[in-house]
Amino acid sequence: MAGLLAAWRNWQERRSIMREFGSLHAMEHEWDVHKIKNILTEAQAAVAIDDYQRSAELWDEAIALNKQAAHKSSLALPVLLRLQRFDAAESIMLELQAKHPANSDYAVGLIRVALAKRDFDAAIRHAAFVRKRFPRTIDGYARGLDALRGANRLQDAEALAIEGIKAFPDNIHLLIEHAKIAEVGEDWKAALERWTVVLERFGHASGYPGVGSALVKSGRYAEADEVLEKGRMRFPSEPTIAVAWARSAQASGNDGEAIARWQRAADRFPLEAHVIFAATSALEQLGALSDAEAVLQEATERIRHEPALLIRMGNLQLRRRDFTAATETFARLRDAFPQREEGYSLGAEAAARAGQPREADTLRNAFRSRTNASAPGLHPV
Repeated sequence: MAGLLAAWRNWQERRSIMREFGSLHAMEHEWDVHKIKNILTEAQAAVAIDDYQRSAELWDEAIALNKQAAHKSSLALPVLLRLQRFDAAESIMLELQAKHPANSDYAVGLIRVALAKRDFDAAIRHAAFVRKRFPRTIDGYARGLDALRGANRLQDAEALAIEGIKAFPDNIHLLIEHAKIAEVGEDWKAALERWTVVLERFGHASGYPGVGSALVKSGRYAEADEVLEKGRMRFPSEPTIAVAWARSAQASGNDGEAIARWQRAADRFPLEAHVIFAATSALEQLGALSDAEAVLQEATERIRHEPALLIRMGNLQLRRRDFTAATETFARLRDAFPQREEGYSLGAEAAARAGQPREADTLRNAFRSRTNASAPGLHPV
């Protein structure tokens, strides 16, 4: 009897120890997951400002800490896609899909990888699988439409949009995609009808530039301005409406009003890079080169994470034959974004045309060295 009691107590102690060990292991895993979330959040922030090297280092750090937890993190896929590590992203999604076949996230992740690679055929196949395996998941329709539009299969996209809207009649994303299909096909009558549904049924901000643009393409400029003015009043913080409003004036041939509207759009949304790009491109087309450069000068001081703004300003200065200014702009690009080759190649062109042959030769040699050293390496998955 005493032996049985001792054995019982021994078993109880062992079970207690195993419980504590399991609890400790779970706590360690939870701590790793928390740390990896912080690391990958920082990696996302780094890649958002084009610091790809730092983002890659952080990804490798997460893998070294806990590979399994890093792979399962919801932040892993967006980081890998921004780093253009498509093979690694696809491998991870396939691995997780095999382990968790009832989870739609990984099947949808494969669509996202294919779209990022612009492999539209693969994206179409993955989206069809998601629709069949997870019929109540909107991504099978929405991302499938992205893929079909990318492949220029507009008739198939039209059919899928109608099917999706029947399955999800209150999903505004599918209605917006349906309208975009008409835009790509330049069916402005259908585009107007579809954007009007988005605007009148849902009151969605995208309905205003959608309706306005369709009216502009139909030559109905006054009506477009009326709709877009209402949109500007209702959604003053929506940049796409301001852009459509400026394009309306430009399309109507009112160059003076168009220049004023583009300047107002750039002033109103000084931190929106896409507005700055649209405004400066339009101002150049309208012959307002000095105005375009002034917008870019301010934007490059405010939006410091976007190298394309410096590249655009430098190219504009080259076209204006202000070679000294272009040389200075490309020097700023090299200082802020040393990984961008344009700082060296275009900087050399600017320096040569500014009468600085030694600087031009130095930059050409640096460009050649960087090009020769840019062979792809192996990256941890």
